[in-house]
Amino acid sequence: ALSYDAAAVGNHEFDYGPVGPVSVATHPSMDPFGALKARIAQAKFPLLSANIYESATGRRPSWLPGDGMMMLERKGIKIGIFGLTTPQTPTVTVPVNVATLRFGSLAAEALTASRLLRQQGADVVIAVTHAGGKCAKWDNANDTSSCDEKTGEVFEMMRSLPPNTLDAIVAGHSHNVIGHFVQGVPVVETYGLGRYFSTIDLYLDPIAKRVIPEKTVI
Repeated sequence: ALSYDAAAVGNHEFDYGPVGPVSVATHPSMDPFGALKARIAQAKFPLLSANIYESATGRRPSWLPGDGMMMLERKGIKIGIFGLTTPQTPTVTVPVNVATLRFGSLAAEALTASRLLRQQGADVVIAVTHAGGKCAKWDNANDTSSCDEKTGEVFEMMRSLPPNTLDAIVAGHSHNVIGHFVQGVPVVETYGLGRYFSTIDLYLDPIAKRVIPEKTVI
């Protein structure tokens, strides 16, 4: 009903293990990603993560669509979207279920994904991150003094990214509110359990097809 275009893979997607009633594979024939693969197949939108790798091969898991990235087109605007999963995942899910995976650095993977999407013609690049932070106040989108800028994952990521890497970030994981410009980029996150939502309005120059930052509304 909400018409999701994409979602990020989060740590709790790995809580359920194989298909069936048990949450941990107890036999070699049981796939520790079985439940997640079933949900990916069932979903009408892609679950994305650009920073998940197989530990043994260094490759992206074949069951993750599009290397964690996708491209949409809306009214002639190409919108690149990629997902990121918190590197804390092994400590905030059932560890054995992700024992064969490695979760890459948020900043490094964001930079790579953004560059690839721009090369493919993306006019706008949006990161959907299951990694967030928190702010005590959000009445002034330009004032981040109440935010956990030193420890919040999304703030740490933004400090390491060069300008113009991202046009917007939809964050998550910490179940707290962010509605701020971080290094000039609009970042939103809401409380959990689907009780709240955020919007970012991006305005583009119709000729250059580039975001006009001063017009952005959170």
